[in-house]
Amino acid sequence: MKMSLKGAIVGFVLLAANAAAAAAAAQITPAAGISGRWEVDGVMSGPWTFDLAESGGVITGKVWQHGSLLGPAEIYEGKATGGSLTFKIKNPVVTGVTREITFTGRIAENQIGFERTVDLLQTGAADNPGAFEMGAFGASSVPRFIASRVGPVPAPPTPLRPVTQPVDVTGRWESLQWNLDIWVLNLMSSGSQLSGTVGVVPGVQDRQGLNNTRPIYDAKIEGNTVSFKVKSPDNVRTMTFVGKAQGDEIVLSRGVELPSGGAVGFNVIFGVYAPNSFVARRSTQASPAPASIAAEIAAARKKWAARPFMPYEFSAQWTGLQCVLPPRPFTYQVRGTNGVAQLNAAAVQDIGMPAQGIQPTVERYSTIDQIFDWLEKQAAMRPFSLKVEYDPTLGYPLSVDLVPVGIAIDGNVQLRVSGVKALN
Repeated sequence: MKMSLKGAIVGFVLLAANAAAAAAAAQITPAAGISGRWEVDGVMSGPWTFDLAESGGVITGKVWQHGSLLGPAEIYEGKATGGSLTFKIKNPVVTGVTREITFTGRIAENQIGFERTVDLLQTGAADNPGAFEMGAFGASSVPRFIASRVGPVPAPPTPLRPVTQPVDVTGRWESLQWNLDIWVLNLMSSGSQLSGTVGVVPGVQDRQGLNNTRPIYDAKIEGNTVSFKVKSPDNVRTMTFVGKAQGDEIVLSRGVELPSGGAVGFNVIFGVYAPNSFVARRSTQASPAPASIAAEIAAARKKWAARPFMPYEFSAQWTGLQCVLPPRPFTYQVRGTNGVAQLNAAAVQDIGMPAQGIQPTVERYSTIDQIFDWLEKQAAMRPFSLKVEYDPTLGYPLSVDLVPVGIAIDGNVQLRVSGVKALN
């Protein structure tokens, strides 16, 4: 059964960009073609990000957002003709009603005017779509918008080499998440056969009840591709994992099947609202962070602890697929051990939730000390690359560029800290 929302959308309208978007676009040198990274601001769960690749009239790539369902969702049936393009994605959560979303657009230098339509494909019992309506993947989001080019799609530093024989993925694989949870894959492989468990180690005290481990099934290895399924601890949701492995690195996509009326779970590896893509490293031994990096972090933290003031204010901007915050600066005022985010209307609109609802997320790293905690844990994961610049006087991190694995960009994070000053 197919229920279409297309009739509610009349014609294609290329909206005029607002002055800010036009000014930003004017600073970018026009590039031929559709390939690149495009973003949409001023929308719920924004910005929406479109990573597009065009070759011979065929468009591939992915769509992701900040807030609600993060994605990404893979593009399919993508076509380009002249300055026009069209492609489809599906809502990352599989329910009795599949949301197939079609994007049709026309490119004009560094902007694409898009029309967005949604088909509801009913394949099972009707569900309550309310939880999945927000942002780029929802049925009731904006029908027309403009995406602006922000540059090329970043390329992984290490090419993924094709292989014919099944790779050996035996070992403990760990992925550190935004909320400091560690997703753990304990895998054992022999040729194409694969077994093991999936679990989560909660990162903070108030999440200890989410500590669970579940066995995988329908598991196999084909070349460097691994795939398996796992049921949620309540046996309601089914997660399907498909990944590419090379050496001690793996990048995985995570699909979620949710039956009608089923609980969505939490933002953990077994839940609906956790990232649909993540990277992990094989833990070869329980080794600490490299001594030089650990020493730098410790020295900087000691300098910060000796600052000549206590209450302070700072701004932090996080950028990355795994960061649940939109890539805008958030300002925090810190008195004692806790920081309070100074939210404005634009920030609340971006995330698409009431201020009281987003406060816990925005304030996950609301102090410089919490940022140091995050930095120490990331360093302990032995990432592919971790570059940190510290303030020479006060010691706090000015910039962090994190590349957890070399074969994918999905886990990359950039952090910029500014505006640090004493409060009265």
